[in-house]
Amino acid sequence: MDSASYQKVEEIYYQVLDNKPDDIKAYIAEKANGDAQIVDKVMSLLAVGDYKTYNKTANNVMANLSEIISDHSGGFESERYQLLEKIGEGGMGSVYLAKRIDEEVEHKVAIKLINTALSSNANIERFKKERQILASLDHENIARFIDAGTTDAGVLYVVMEYIEGISIKQYCLQNKLPIKQKFTLFLQLCNAIDYAHKNFIIHRDIKPTNILVNKEGKVKLLDFGIAKLIDEDAQQMVATVTKIMTPAYASPEQLLGKKITVQSDIYTLGIVLFEIIIGCRPYQKHEADSHSFQLKVINGINTKPSHLLDDLGDQQKVLSHKHVLKGDIDALLTKVIHPDTKHRYETVYELKSDISNYLHGFPVKARKANSWYFLRLFIKRNKLIATLSSISLAIIIGFSVYSYLQN
Repeated sequence: MDSASYQKVEEIYYQVLDNKPDDIKAYIAEKANGDAQIVDKVMSLLAVGDYKTYNKTANNVMANLSEIISDHSGGFESERYQLLEKIGEGGMGSVYLAKRIDEEVEHKVAIKLINTALSSNANIERFKKERQILASLDHENIARFIDAGTTDAGVLYVVMEYIEGISIKQYCLQNKLPIKQKFTLFLQLCNAIDYAHKNFIIHRDIKPTNILVNKEGKVKLLDFGIAKLIDEDAQQMVATVTKIMTPAYASPEQLLGKKITVQSDIYTLGIVLFEIIIGCRPYQKHEADSHSFQLKVINGINTKPSHLLDDLGDQQKVLSHKHVLKGDIDALLTKVIHPDTKHRYETVYELKSDISNYLHGFPVKARKANSWYFLRLFIKRNKLIATLSSISLAIIIGFSVYSYLQN
Protein backbone atom coordinates (compact mmCIF):
# COMPACT_ATOMS: atom_id res chain seq x y z
CA MET A 1 0.00 0.00 0.00
CA ASP A 2 1.20 3.52 -0.77
CA SER A 3 1.03 6.52 1.60
CA ALA A 4 -2.27 7.73 0.10
CA SER A 5 -3.87 4.35 0.84
CA TYR A 6 -2.62 4.41 4.44
CA GLN A 7 -4.08 7.93 4.85
CA LYS A 8 -7.40 6.59 3.54
CA VAL A 9 -7.23 3.71 6.05
CA GLU A 10 -6.68 6.13 8.94
CA GLU A 11 -9.47 8.44 7.71
CA ILE A 12 -12.03 5.63 7.49
CA TYR A 13 -10.88 4.22 10.84
CA TYR A 14 -11.77 7.43 12.68
CA GLN A 15 -15.00 7.86 10.69
CA VAL A 16 -16.13 4.47 12.00
CA LEU A 17 -15.31 5.50 15.57
CA ASP A 18 -17.15 8.82 15.17
CA ASN A 19 -20.26 7.57 13.34
CA LYS A 20 -20.68 4.11 14.90
CA PRO A 21 -22.51 2.58 11.90
CA ASP A 22 -24.75 -0.45 12.40
CA ASP A 23 -23.13 -2.41 9.58
CA ILE A 24 -19.40 -1.82 10.00
CA LYS A 25 -18.22 -3.86 7.04
CA ALA A 26 -20.70 -2.30 4.60
CA TYR A 27 -19.85 1.21 5.81
CA ILE A 28 -16.09 0.63 5.40
CA ALA A 29 -16.55 -0.98 1.96
CA GLU A 30 -18.56 2.03 0.79
CA LYS A 31 -15.99 4.54 2.09
CA ALA A 32 -13.14 2.48 0.56
CA ASN A 33 -14.91 2.29 -2.83
CA GLY A 34 -14.77 -1.49 -2.60
CA ASP A 35 -10.97 -1.64 -2.14
CA ALA A 36 -10.61 -4.99 -0.34
CA GLN A 37 -7.09 -4.20 0.92
CA ILE A 38 -8.22 -0.95 2.57
CA VAL A 39 -11.28 -2.68 4.05
CA ASP A 40 -9.10 -5.40 5.57
CA LYS A 41 -6.61 -2.88 7.03
CA VAL A 42 -9.39 -0.84 8.69
CA MET A 43 -10.97 -4.01 10.12
CA SER A 44 -7.58 -5.01 11.50
CA LEU A 45 -7.05 -1.62 13.15
CA LEU A 46 -10.50 -1.79 14.73
CA ALA A 47 -9.64 -5.25 16.02
CA VAL A 48 -6.52 -3.90 17.73
CA GLY A 49 -8.55 -1.11 19.32
CA ASP A 50 -5.53 0.50 21.00
CA TYR A 51 -4.90 3.76 19.16
CA LYS A 52 -5.31 5.89 22.28
CA THR A 53 -1.68 6.90 22.05
CA TYR A 54 -2.10 8.26 18.53
CA ASN A 55 -4.83 10.82 19.10
CA LYS A 56 -5.44 13.40 21.81
CA THR A 57 -9.21 12.92 21.65
CA ALA A 58 -9.15 9.13 21.44
CA ASN A 59 -9.38 8.36 25.14
CA ASN A 60 -12.80 6.83 24.54
CA VAL A 61 -11.70 4.57 21.71
CA MET A 62 -12.33 1.38 23.67
CA ALA A 63 -15.68 2.69 24.88
CA ASN A 64 -16.66 3.50 21.29
CA LEU A 65 -15.57 0.05 20.16
CA SER A 66 -17.68 -1.51 22.88
CA GLU A 67 -20.71 0.32 21.48
CA ILE A 68 -19.86 -0.72 17.93
CA ILE A 69 -19.27 -4.39 18.74
CA SER A 70 -22.23 -6.16 20.30
CA ASP A 71 -21.65 -8.80 22.95
CA HIS A 72 -21.09 -11.99 21.00
CA SER A 73 -20.98 -14.43 23.92
CA GLY A 74 -24.52 -15.55 23.14
CA GLY A 75 -23.13 -17.60 20.26
CA PHE A 76 -20.98 -19.65 22.61
CA GLU A 77 -22.55 -22.86 23.84
CA SER A 78 -20.51 -25.73 25.19
CA GLU A 79 -21.13 -28.88 27.17
CA ARG A 80 -17.72 -28.47 28.78
CA TYR A 81 -17.48 -24.75 29.63
CA GLN A 82 -19.78 -22.14 31.14
CA LEU A 83 -19.00 -18.44 30.67
CA LEU A 84 -19.10 -16.42 33.91
CA GLU A 85 -18.10 -12.86 33.05
CA LYS A 86 -16.18 -10.81 30.52
CA ILE A 87 -12.69 -9.98 31.83
CA GLY A 88 -11.06 -8.39 28.80
CA GLU A 89 -11.56 -7.09 25.29
CA GLY A 90 -9.24 -6.12 22.48
CA GLY A 91 -7.23 -7.64 19.72
CA MET A 92 -9.47 -9.96 17.71
CA GLY A 93 -11.89 -10.93 20.45
CA SER A 94 -13.13 -10.84 23.99
CA VAL A 95 -11.87 -12.88 26.93
CA TYR A 96 -14.23 -14.44 29.45
CA LEU A 97 -13.76 -16.03 32.83
CA ALA A 98 -15.35 -19.46 32.60
CA LYS A 99 -15.51 -22.73 34.47
CA ARG A 100 -15.23 -26.29 33.24
CA ILE A 101 -18.43 -28.17 34.03
CA ASP A 102 -17.90 -31.64 32.57
CA GLU A 103 -15.62 -32.87 35.35
CA GLU A 104 -16.21 -33.76 39.00
CA VAL A 105 -13.93 -30.93 40.09
CA GLU A 106 -14.76 -27.51 38.65
CA HIS A 107 -11.91 -25.16 37.83
CA LYS A 108 -11.67 -21.71 36.32
CA VAL A 109 -10.31 -21.05 32.83
CA ALA A 110 -10.06 -18.08 30.47
CA ILE A 111 -11.83 -18.39 27.11
CA LYS A 112 -11.09 -16.09 24.20
CA LEU A 113 -13.81 -15.77 21.55
CA ILE A 114 -13.31 -14.12 18.18
CA ASN A 115 -15.36 -10.96 17.64
CA THR A 116 -18.06 -12.03 15.19
CA ALA A 117 -18.55 -8.38 14.21
CA LEU A 118 -14.91 -8.22 13.09
CA SER A 119 -14.56 -11.65 11.57
CA SER A 120 -12.89 -10.78 8.30
CA ASN A 121 -11.03 -13.63 6.63
CA ALA A 122 -7.75 -12.12 7.83
CA ASN A 123 -8.96 -12.00 11.45
CA ILE A 124 -10.22 -15.58 11.33
CA GLU A 125 -6.89 -16.79 9.96
CA ARG A 126 -5.01 -14.74 12.56
CA PHE A 127 -7.08 -16.23 15.36
CA LYS A 128 -6.45 -19.75 14.08
CA LYS A 129 -2.73 -18.97 13.90
CA GLU A 130 -2.81 -17.73 17.51
CA ARG A 131 -4.38 -21.02 18.61
CA GLN A 132 -1.70 -23.01 16.80
CA ILE A 133 1.05 -20.91 18.37
CA LEU A 134 -0.38 -21.22 21.89
CA ALA A 135 -0.74 -24.98 21.52
CA SER A 136 2.95 -25.25 20.63
CA LEU A 137 4.20 -23.37 23.72
CA ASP A 138 4.91 -24.96 27.08
CA HIS A 139 6.72 -22.63 29.49
CA GLU A 140 6.14 -21.74 33.13
CA ASN A 141 6.01 -18.01 32.32
CA ILE A 142 3.51 -18.31 29.45
CA ALA A 143 -0.22 -18.78 30.07
CA ARG A 144 -0.93 -22.46 29.43
CA PHE A 145 -3.02 -23.60 26.47
CA ILE A 146 -5.84 -25.98 27.47
CA ASP A 147 -8.26 -26.42 24.59
CA ALA A 148 -9.59 -24.90 21.36
CA GLY A 149 -12.41 -25.44 18.94
CA THR A 150 -15.42 -24.12 17.07
CA THR A 151 -18.99 -24.22 18.40
CA ASP A 152 -21.97 -25.44 16.38
CA ALA A 153 -22.81 -21.77 15.84
CA GLY A 154 -19.42 -21.21 14.24
CA VAL A 155 -17.85 -19.29 17.14
CA LEU A 156 -14.09 -19.80 17.31
CA TYR A 157 -12.60 -20.10 20.78
CA VAL A 158 -9.42 -20.91 22.66
CA VAL A 159 -9.29 -22.01 26.31
CA MET A 160 -6.34 -20.86 28.40
CA GLU A 161 -5.09 -21.09 31.95
CA TYR A 162 -6.83 -18.40 34.04
CA ILE A 163 -4.27 -16.10 35.65
CA GLU A 164 -5.39 -14.36 38.81
CA GLY A 165 -2.94 -11.47 38.94
CA ILE A 166 -2.14 -7.89 38.05
CA SER A 167 0.04 -6.29 35.39
CA ILE A 168 3.79 -6.26 35.95
CA LYS A 169 3.70 -2.47 36.24
CA GLN A 170 0.98 -2.54 38.93
CA TYR A 171 2.78 -5.32 40.77
CA CYS A 172 6.00 -3.30 40.98
CA LEU A 173 4.13 -0.22 42.20
CA GLN A 174 1.89 -1.99 44.73
CA ASN A 175 4.75 -3.93 46.25
CA LYS A 176 7.19 -0.99 46.07
CA LEU A 177 9.86 -3.27 44.65
CA PRO A 178 13.45 -1.99 44.80
CA ILE A 179 15.29 -1.82 41.48
CA LYS A 180 17.12 -5.14 41.79
CA GLN A 181 13.87 -6.99 42.54
CA LYS A 182 12.28 -5.33 39.50
CA PHE A 183 15.12 -6.65 37.34
CA THR A 184 14.74 -10.13 38.85
CA LEU A 185 11.00 -10.09 38.05
CA PHE A 186 11.71 -8.81 34.54
CA LEU A 187 14.08 -11.73 33.93
CA GLN A 188 11.06 -14.07 34.15
CA LEU A 189 9.50 -12.18 31.25
CA CYS A 190 12.77 -12.42 29.33
CA ASN A 191 12.75 -16.18 29.86
CA ALA A 192 9.28 -16.41 28.30
CA ILE A 193 10.25 -14.31 25.25
CA ASP A 194 13.56 -16.14 24.87
CA TYR A 195 11.64 -19.44 24.84
CA ALA A 196 9.20 -18.11 22.21
CA HIS A 197 12.08 -16.96 20.00
CA LYS A 198 13.77 -20.33 20.28
CA ASN A 199 10.50 -21.82 19.06
CA PHE A 200 10.53 -19.45 16.06
CA ILE A 201 7.80 -17.13 17.40
CA ILE A 202 7.92 -13.33 17.60
CA HIS A 203 5.30 -11.94 20.04
CA ARG A 204 5.10 -8.35 18.65
CA ASP A 205 2.74 -7.03 21.34
CA ILE A 206 4.67 -7.10 24.61
CA LYS A 207 3.13 -4.56 27.00
CA PRO A 208 2.29 -4.45 30.73
CA THR A 209 -1.36 -5.44 30.21
CA ASN A 210 -0.17 -8.64 28.51
CA ILE A 211 2.18 -9.46 31.39
CA LEU A 212 0.49 -10.57 34.61
CA VAL A 213 2.08 -11.40 37.94
CA ASN A 214 0.26 -13.69 40.37
CA LYS A 215 0.30 -13.65 44.18
CA GLU A 216 3.36 -15.89 44.24
CA GLY A 217 5.31 -13.38 42.14
CA LYS A 218 5.32 -15.54 39.00
CA VAL A 219 5.17 -13.73 35.66
CA LYS A 220 2.74 -14.99 33.01
CA LEU A 221 2.87 -13.74 29.42
CA LEU A 222 -0.47 -13.51 27.59
CA ASP A 223 -1.93 -12.72 24.17
CA PHE A 224 -0.12 -14.07 21.15
CA GLY A 225 -2.89 -12.62 18.95
CA ILE A 226 -0.53 -10.81 16.59
CA ALA A 227 2.47 -13.07 17.03
CA LYS A 228 4.23 -14.30 13.90
CA LEU A 229 6.19 -17.39 13.05
CA ILE A 230 9.76 -16.73 12.03
CA ASP A 231 10.32 -17.37 8.34
CA GLU A 232 12.38 -20.58 8.40
CA ASP A 233 12.48 -20.81 4.60
CA ALA A 234 14.45 -17.57 4.39
CA GLN A 235 16.72 -18.89 7.20
CA GLN A 236 16.51 -15.48 8.83
CA MET A 237 14.91 -14.24 12.04
CA VAL A 238 12.30 -12.30 10.06
CA ALA A 239 8.52 -12.01 10.15
CA THR A 240 6.02 -10.78 7.60
CA VAL A 241 5.40 -7.03 7.59
CA THR A 242 2.19 -5.86 9.20
CA LYS A 243 0.91 -2.63 10.73
CA ILE A 244 -0.94 -4.25 13.66
CA MET A 245 0.69 -3.10 16.88
CA THR A 246 0.34 -1.12 20.10
CA PRO A 247 2.04 2.17 19.07
CA ALA A 248 3.33 3.18 22.52
CA TYR A 249 5.36 -0.05 22.72
CA ALA A 250 6.13 -0.53 19.02
CA SER A 251 9.68 -0.66 17.68
CA PRO A 252 10.91 1.78 15.01
CA GLU A 253 10.73 -1.11 12.52
CA GLN A 254 7.05 -1.64 13.29
CA LEU A 255 6.19 2.05 12.98
CA LEU A 256 8.00 2.28 9.66
CA GLY A 257 6.41 -0.88 8.32
CA LYS A 258 9.73 -2.68 7.93
CA LYS A 259 10.36 -6.38 8.39
CA ILE A 260 10.07 -7.50 11.99
CA THR A 261 12.81 -9.52 13.69
CA VAL A 262 13.40 -10.79 17.21
CA GLN A 263 15.06 -7.43 17.90
CA SER A 264 11.65 -5.79 17.65
CA ASP A 265 10.54 -7.86 20.64
CA ILE A 266 13.79 -6.88 22.38
CA TYR A 267 13.03 -3.18 21.81
CA THR A 268 9.52 -3.65 23.22
CA LEU A 269 10.94 -5.50 26.22
CA GLY A 270 13.12 -2.41 26.69
CA ILE A 271 10.09 -0.09 26.74
CA VAL A 272 8.44 -2.26 29.42
CA LEU A 273 11.68 -2.36 31.44
CA PHE A 274 12.05 1.41 31.03
CA GLU A 275 8.53 1.91 32.35
CA ILE A 276 8.92 -0.24 35.46
CA ILE A 277 12.41 1.08 36.30
CA ILE A 278 12.04 4.79 35.45
CA GLY A 279 8.30 5.13 36.03
CA CYS A 280 7.34 6.28 32.54
CA ARG A 281 7.91 5.34 28.90
CA PRO A 282 10.81 7.15 27.18
CA TYR A 283 8.61 9.15 24.77
CA GLN A 284 5.40 9.21 26.80
CA LYS A 285 4.89 12.96 26.72
CA HIS A 286 4.97 12.89 22.90
CA GLU A 287 2.48 10.03 22.44
CA ALA A 288 -0.53 12.33 21.95
CA ASP A 289 1.02 13.71 18.75
CA SER A 290 1.57 10.81 16.34
CA HIS A 291 4.05 12.70 14.11
CA SER A 292 6.20 13.94 17.00
CA PHE A 293 6.04 10.55 18.70
CA GLN A 294 7.13 8.66 15.59
CA LEU A 295 10.08 11.01 15.05
CA LYS A 296 11.21 10.51 18.65
CA VAL A 297 11.03 6.71 18.35
CA ILE A 298 12.90 6.68 15.03
CA ASN A 299 15.61 9.10 16.18
CA GLY A 300 16.03 7.61 19.65
CA ILE A 301 16.39 9.00 23.15
CA ASN A 302 18.64 12.06 23.31
CA THR A 303 19.26 12.03 27.04
CA LYS A 304 20.24 9.53 29.70
CA PRO A 305 17.20 7.60 30.99
CA SER A 306 17.95 8.69 34.56
CA HIS A 307 17.50 12.34 33.53
CA LEU A 308 13.82 11.70 32.79
CA LEU A 309 13.27 11.27 36.53
CA ASP A 310 13.40 15.06 36.89
CA ASP A 311 9.88 15.26 35.45
CA LEU A 312 8.38 12.82 37.95
CA GLY A 313 8.04 14.88 41.17
CA ASP A 314 9.57 14.34 44.66
CA GLN A 315 13.05 15.82 44.17
CA GLN A 316 14.68 14.05 47.12
CA LYS A 317 13.39 10.68 45.90
CA VAL A 318 14.48 11.54 42.34
CA LEU A 319 18.03 12.36 43.42
CA SER A 320 18.49 9.11 45.35
CA HIS A 321 16.94 7.08 42.53
CA LYS A 322 19.00 8.84 39.88
CA HIS A 323 22.20 7.95 41.71
CA VAL A 324 21.32 4.24 41.46
CA LEU A 325 20.41 4.48 37.77
CA LYS A 326 23.53 6.32 36.63
CA GLY A 327 26.09 4.21 34.85
CA ASP A 328 25.11 0.56 34.37
CA ILE A 329 21.31 0.96 34.21
CA ASP A 330 21.51 4.06 32.00
CA ALA A 331 23.74 2.15 29.58
CA LEU A 332 21.57 -0.97 29.62
CA LEU A 333 18.30 0.92 29.00
CA THR A 334 19.86 3.02 26.24
CA LYS A 335 21.12 -0.07 24.43
CA VAL A 336 17.91 -2.10 24.66
CA ILE A 337 15.79 0.68 23.06
CA HIS A 338 18.37 1.89 20.55
CA PRO A 339 16.57 2.82 17.29
CA ASP A 340 19.28 1.14 15.21
CA THR A 341 19.15 -2.65 15.46
CA LYS A 342 22.94 -2.77 14.94
CA HIS A 343 23.39 -1.10 18.34
CA ARG A 344 20.59 -3.00 20.11
CA TYR A 345 20.95 -6.33 21.90
CA GLU A 346 20.89 -9.04 19.23
CA THR A 347 19.15 -11.68 21.36
CA VAL A 348 17.14 -11.88 24.56
CA TYR A 349 19.94 -14.05 25.94
CA GLU A 350 22.37 -11.12 25.59
CA LEU A 351 19.94 -8.83 27.40
CA LYS A 352 19.47 -11.40 30.20
CA SER A 353 23.25 -11.77 30.52
CA ASP A 354 23.75 -8.03 30.96
CA ILE A 355 20.97 -7.84 33.56
CA SER A 356 22.55 -10.78 35.39
CA ASN A 357 25.94 -9.03 35.24
CA TYR A 358 24.40 -5.96 36.85
CA LEU A 359 22.63 -7.98 39.57
CA HIS A 360 25.80 -9.91 40.48
CA GLY A 361 28.26 -7.03 40.31
CA PHE A 362 29.98 -7.94 37.04
CA PRO A 363 30.74 -5.45 34.24
CA VAL A 364 27.75 -4.57 32.06
CA LYS A 365 28.67 -5.04 28.41
CA ALA A 366 26.44 -2.16 27.29
CA ARG A 367 28.66 0.27 29.16
CA LYS A 368 31.85 1.82 27.83
CA ALA A 369 34.18 1.06 30.69
CA ASN A 370 37.71 1.87 31.85
CA SER A 371 40.12 0.01 34.12
CA TRP A 372 38.84 1.79 37.22
CA TYR A 373 35.28 0.51 36.48
CA PHE A 374 36.50 -3.11 36.35
CA LEU A 375 38.63 -2.66 39.49
CA ARG A 376 35.77 -1.04 41.42
CA LEU A 377 33.41 -3.91 40.58
CA PHE A 378 36.05 -6.49 41.48
CA ILE A 379 36.55 -4.86 44.88
CA LYS A 380 32.78 -4.68 45.38
CA ARG A 381 32.38 -8.39 44.60
CA ASN A 382 35.34 -9.42 46.73
CA LYS A 383 35.10 -7.18 49.78
CA LEU A 384 36.79 -9.66 52.13
CA ILE A 385 39.73 -10.22 49.78
CA ALA A 386 40.03 -6.49 49.19
CA THR A 387 39.92 -5.78 52.94
CA LEU A 388 42.53 -8.42 53.76
CA SER A 389 44.72 -7.17 50.90
CA SER A 390 44.46 -3.62 52.19
CA ILE A 391 45.38 -4.74 55.73
CA SER A 392 48.30 -6.81 54.41
CA LEU A 393 49.52 -3.89 52.32
CA ALA A 394 49.24 -1.56 55.32
CA ILE A 395 51.24 -4.02 57.47
CA ILE A 396 53.95 -4.35 54.81
CA ILE A 397 54.19 -0.58 54.41
CA GLY A 398 54.19 -0.09 58.17
CA PHE A 399 56.87 -2.74 58.65
CA SER A 400 58.97 -1.21 55.86
CA VAL A 401 58.74 2.24 57.39
CA TYR A 402 59.60 0.83 60.84
CA SER A 403 62.64 -1.02 59.41
CA TYR A 404 63.79 2.06 57.61
CA LEU A 405 63.57 4.20 60.77
CA GLN A 406 65.40 1.53 62.80
CA ASN A 407 68.26 1.57 60.33
